Amino acid sequence: MFSGKPKIINNFPKNTTKIYKIGAIFIFILTSVVLFPRRNLLKLDDYKKSYKILQKGDIVLVGDFVEVSGLIIRGVVTHALIYDQDQKLIHAVGNGVEEIEYKKLFKKYDMLIVIRLSNLFSDKKKSVASQAVQYCKKQIGKPYDFTFRSKNEESFVCSQLVNMAYKHAYLENELDITVSHILYPSDFLKRKEFQHIFHSGSLRIDKYGRYIRKTPLLKRLVQYIVRYLR
Repeated sequence: MFSGKPKIINNFPKNTTKIYKIGAIFIFILTSVVLFPRRNLLKLDDYKKSYKILQKGDIVLVGDFVEVSGLIIRGVVTHALIYDQDQKLIHAVGNGVEEIEYKKLFKKYDMLIVIRLSNLFSDKKKSVASQAVQYCKKQIGKPYDFTFRSKNEESFVCSQLVNMAYKHAYLENELDITVSHILYPSDFLKRKEFQHIFHSGSLRIDKYGRYIRKTPLLKRLVQYIVRYLR
C-alpha cells in the first residue's frame, strides 16, 4: 500500500545510466510502501503553535514511521526541510528539489521538530538564514541523489541540501564554522549551531535531552495486528 498515488521519477542527473534509473525507481517505490495504514499523529494544535513561531531559514525536521523509509533512516526524524516564508518550504524528494506548503506536512508525518540558528551568530543570524534559503531556491529543479553519498551540488538528498545551504551561508558571512557532510536528518539535532524551538505533541524529551516517540513502533505494530485479526 502506498501513501497516496505513487509519483513517477523523471528527474535524473545528466548522463544517468539505465541501471541507476531502475535502481532509483525501485528505491523510491520500496521506501514509499505503507506498513501501518492509519491517520498521522500530527495535530491541528501542532500546526497552530509551530506556524506562529516559524522564521525564515528555520530547519523543519519531520518523521514518518508508517512507511518503509521510517525503518531505514536512522533517528527519530526522517526528513529535513528549510522554511522560506508564506507557508513555503524547500526540500529534496524523489523527483528533485522543490517547494512544498507547510500545511501539507501535517497530512503525512507523525513527528515535527523546528530548529533555528543559535545565538552564536548574534547580529549575523538573519543574514545567514536568508543566505541559506537563497541557496536552496537556486537548487530547485535539481534531481535527487539516490546514491545517498554524493558530495557535489548536482543532486541532493534532503539533509545534504539543508547542510550545503548553511555551509554556503557561513562562508558568505565569513564565519569560521566547520560543516561536515550530513546523511541523516537527526544529525542536525546534535549540532551546536542550532537551538531547538518546537517539537510536536507526539514527541517527548527524556532526561538526557533525547527525543522519544510517545507511541513506540512495536506498540503500533501490535495494535495494527490486533485490529487486523478482529
